[in-house]
Amino acid sequence: MKKSTVVLSLTEILLNEHGYHDGDITPYVQNLFNFHNVDLPYHNLRHMLDVTWKAYHGGIVSGLPPRVMRNLIIAAIYHDANHPGQLNGMDKNSVARAIETLNRHILPEDENERHNIVRLIQATEYPHAKKGATEGYQIDEAVLQDADMSMVFSDVWLQQILVGISKEEKSSIKLVLFAQPAFIGGKLNFTSVWGKDEFEHLKEGKINEMLRWIKILGLEKEYREYHNI
Repeated sequence: MKKSTVVLSLTEILLNEHGYHDGDITPYVQNLFNFHNVDLPYHNLRHMLDVTWKAYHGGIVSGLPPRVMRNLIIAAIYHDANHPGQLNGMDKNSVARAIETLNRHILPEDENERHNIVRLIQATEYPHAKKGATEGYQIDEAVLQDADMSMVFSDVWLQQILVGISKEEKSSIKLVLFAQPAFIGGKLNFTSVWGKDEFEHLKEGKINEMLRWIKILGLEKEYREYHNI
């Protein structure tokens, strides 16, 4: 496991200015801006680019070779391509739509790696069928999973998680907020070495932040009743 000594900007990554991945991936980025879900509440442009940026750094730290890094960044860009904007059991459908979109846009130089890019996209289906590299996923899959699940630690989590997920679940901001501490403390698991190092230590602080928001919003009594505590 090698440590990254520099945090690259998203544009440096997309232009491959440091040569960590093979070739030019800008045609895929150009397609991204034409996906119909770029302005969805959660599965939007912000999310897809956030996952791309984090997965790339995870791949560097994990020592993935340039061809695998190219597969990883293409899969990150496309993992939610043309997402329907609905949660509650719709993930299989969204993964199928992402793969269908990839198949329409894949470049000739990536045809021989199509199966690996598809494999990576399939690994993002939630709930995850396996739990990281220790249960059958390869390192690149575990890195992409961890990047995909890390949005709660983003600076924009209030907008993305509370507002975005509540809209796509057709729920309420309050109920999404109530569910998050237990989700982070119990179900949110990072399985790549990079993901564990990067995010596990942030869990307690994020849970405490959410509990403070519950207090700020005057929802402590409702929260206790919701969890029977």
